[in-house]
Amino acid sequence: MAAHCSPRGHVTINHFHFSFVHYYTGELARLQTEAEQQSFSTQREKQDLEGRLAQAERNTQLSLNSAQQSHLQQLETERRDKEQLCAELTAKCEQIEKRLRGECEDLRTSSQVELQHLQEEMRRLQQDCNAQLLQAENLKQQALSEVEVEKACLSEKLLSLHQEMEAASMETELMRRDFLSRQEQDKTLVCGLQCCLVDKLQVTDAQVEVLLRELQEAQEARDVGRKDLVQARRELRASSEERDAQRKEALELRRSLGDERREKEAVQTSNRELRGAVKRAESDNNSLKRAVEEKEQRLVVLEECKTSHHQETAKLRATLRELERSRLQARRELQELRRQVKTLEGEAAARTQELQELQARVTQEEQREEEAKREAFSLRQKLLESEAGREAALKELEDAERAGQEGLRQHDSAMQESLRRHHDETARLEGALHNAQTQVRELSLRVSLAEEQVQGLGQQLAQSEDTNRDLDQRLAGLVSALRRTLGIRQNGRSLNAGVRGRSLSPWKTRSPVKGIHSQPLRTFQKRDEPAPEGGLAVGGSPRSPSHMEEGDLDAESVRVALCNFQLELKDMQRDRVKPHTRYTHLTHLGKGGEITMEFREKRLGGLYVLFSCRDEGSVNPRLEGAQTSLSLQEEVARRAERERGRLGEEVTRLKSSLQAAGSRSDSERKRLKETCERAEARATRAELSHRSLEGELQRAQRRLADVEAEVGTLQERLATLRKETGFLPFRAEVDRLGGALARTELQEAQLKERVEVMAAQLSESSVSIGAAEEQVAQLQRTLTATEHDRRMLQVRVNLFLFYFSDPIVLHSTFKKMKGEACCRG
Repeated sequence: MAAHCSPRGHVTINHFHFSFVHYYTGELARLQTEAEQQSFSTQREKQDLEGRLAQAERNTQLSLNSAQQSHLQQLETERRDKEQLCAELTAKCEQIEKRLRGECEDLRTSSQVELQHLQEEMRRLQQDCNAQLLQAENLKQQALSEVEVEKACLSEKLLSLHQEMEAASMETELMRRDFLSRQEQDKTLVCGLQCCLVDKLQVTDAQVEVLLRELQEAQEARDVGRKDLVQARRELRASSEERDAQRKEALELRRSLGDERREKEAVQTSNRELRGAVKRAESDNNSLKRAVEEKEQRLVVLEECKTSHHQETAKLRATLRELERSRLQARRELQELRRQVKTLEGEAAARTQELQELQARVTQEEQREEEAKREAFSLRQKLLESEAGREAALKELEDAERAGQEGLRQHDSAMQESLRRHHDETARLEGALHNAQTQVRELSLRVSLAEEQVQGLGQQLAQSEDTNRDLDQRLAGLVSALRRTLGIRQNGRSLNAGVRGRSLSPWKTRSPVKGIHSQPLRTFQKRDEPAPEGGLAVGGSPRSPSHMEEGDLDAESVRVALCNFQLELKDMQRDRVKPHTRYTHLTHLGKGGEITMEFREKRLGGLYVLFSCRDEGSVNPRLEGAQTSLSLQEEVARRAERERGRLGEEVTRLKSSLQAAGSRSDSERKRLKETCERAEARATRAELSHRSLEGELQRAQRRLADVEAEVGTLQERLATLRKETGFLPFRAEVDRLGGALARTELQEAQLKERVEVMAAQLSESSVSIGAAEEQVAQLQRTLTATEHDRRMLQVRVNLFLFYFSDPIVLHSTFKKMKGEACCRG
């Protein structure tokens, strides 16, 4: 069994061994084929990966080349656009220069015409002044003392004005120094910001270098991957030799392939990110270039506007200086005319009013100074607020940096709107300047018209004074006629002395009209008294020159003066009615006196007949005395009748002169009413212009705040541009933006100067308005003085008429004449 079984077992063992060997050889062959297939697949995948990497490198190179070409094309197109814009801007500049030259020529011609008009007015004023000087040469010696006093007052006034001008110049110098110091501080801030921007640019350059280093590291990693691929090939060759470790090597190869795939994906993602970054950088650069070009265009426009504004301001200042010189010359001539008028005027009761007005003006000036201080303090507070707002804007810069491209676009739109507003505001300010110039011209024309009215009223005053002199001469002739008719000698007491002293005349106790005419006699006495030293006339004193030169009246004071003037006109009309009634009463009394004279003549004739009927022998000496006395009385009566006829003619002539003077006073009153109304309308217009100029000042201050905000926005834009730009060629554009910022600051300073010029024009217009109102007040005072003189002359005429119309007075004079004749017989 054992021998029989052993060969079967051997056969089975051999069969099993053979099957096992066959199985393992098949497995080995299968494994070998699989390994060869896997090696071929890995080689194919490696070749595919290498091809893809090469294709990616080619694609990246092509994209970079295309991007560079597109960038160069954009630069060329932008350069062409810039050249076109430069050509258009040069054409616009030429057009603007032509327009400005035309406007300059127009202004020059208008200024020449105005100068010719002013020279003609100056000549006319000189001629009027010469005529008035010729008229006032007779009274010049009496007014020398007053002129000296007025010269002293005027010198004091000039000294005070010079001191005020020096103080104002000092204040303007301090304001200019403060502005220069603030401008230097702003410049230092801009320099600091530029340094910060340069530092930030350096930081961005460092970041770019870091990114380039990272790219180099990625390339090195790619080279390492290639080396790893070479090592994998070597390992695959070794795997054919080492079949036992094929699985392990296959697993390691799979792991290495997975790592390589991951690295490849990482490289692809990094390439994609780099491409996106490059595209974003290119788009940002393009947008920045466009923004910078737009800003350069805007800055060029702003520079052109600035130059045009500079030229216009220089021309306006020259014209204003010429107008101020002509106005000063006119004021000097007016002052000379006022001095001549002052020599003819005298008002003693106006001193207290002048003192009160001066005190009120001093208080008003103090209030104005306090208001000016308050305004300066408010302006300082506004400047501090603007500085605080600037600091807040600088703080907000950091927040604005975090905003993206949407914020930049919104900012660009806001910049465009602000520039449009700036252009609109400049146009509006130019219109306001033209309006202010037209207002100044209108005010100068009104001042010239007021001066002409003053000259006309001065001529009327001279005419009224001539009429007063004529009336005084006529009154002197009446007094001499009375002396001749009454037979009073020169060594005796004169009639005027008797009337002034109220001597013991026979009609003192029996006059029935004593209560009516006692007050006029007192005024007549005051009128005939000698004038005190200094040349003072009745009811007035020489006006102080400060009252004539200061012109700070308000509209309320003008209205009050107009009301007082209307009341005085009503009183004048009542006083004009009273002399007419008194004249009618005196004419009735004169008729009654004539009747009594006729009755007395008839009685004298009867007495003469009775004396002739008596005995001639017994009453011869008495008859001779009575005849001589009667003949003397008849001669005196005839002489009195002749004088009465002549006095009647004089009274009619005086009545006609009084009517003419009344008509003249009515015309003068109407003219003065018209001038007062014009002055009131001028004051209202001046108030409206003052308010409009104040509104312009407020708008200019708001515009200054807007300009400061624009400066802040420009600084923000500049900072963002310098942070976003990482290339060196854009630094020049950033420097240009810094220059634009400095130009906007200069424009802000120019706007401030224009505001100051407008404020000075406003103050000059208020001064001229005050001077016109003062002239109107002076004319009203002169009118009241002439009315007072006319009243006094009317009182004199009424007194003389009363003296010759009262029968009791005539009876007493005849009795006195009889007594003198008896004494002589």
